[in-house]
Amino acid sequence: MSSHRKPAIPFPKTDALSPLPGSLHLEYRRCGRSNCRCRAGYSHGPYTVRRWREGGRQRKQYVPASKVAGALLATAMYRASVPNVSGILASLRAAADQWRHRRHGHERNQQ
Repeated sequence: MSSHRKPAIPFPKTDALSPLPGSLHLEYRRCGRSNCRCRAGYSHGPYTVRRWREGGRQRKQYVPASKVAGALLATAMYRASVPNVSGILASLRAAADQWRHRRHGHERNQQ
C-alpha cells in the first residue's frame, strides 16, 4: 500500500536564527477517521504552518509548537531584509504617470 503524501519538509533544527521567507498561519485539520469528532465539525488544531513561494509554487511546512517564537522572529527578519516591493511599485507608477503627463503635455504644445 503506497502513500500519496509528499514527504514532510523538516523544520530547521539549527539554534542559530537565520531569516526564513514566508509567513506563519494557523490551520485546523480533519483526520478522515469515520468515528472522529472532526467529522462533526470539531477539527484538530490549531497547528502552526509556515507558507512561502519557491519556484513559482506555494510551499507549506509544519512548525512545532516549541519553534513558533523562533519562526516568528525568523520570518520578521526576512521581511526586514527584503526591499519594500509595494513602495517600489508605487514609485514606478508615479514615474510612469509623470512621463505620460510630460509626453501628453508636450504633444499638446506642438499642435
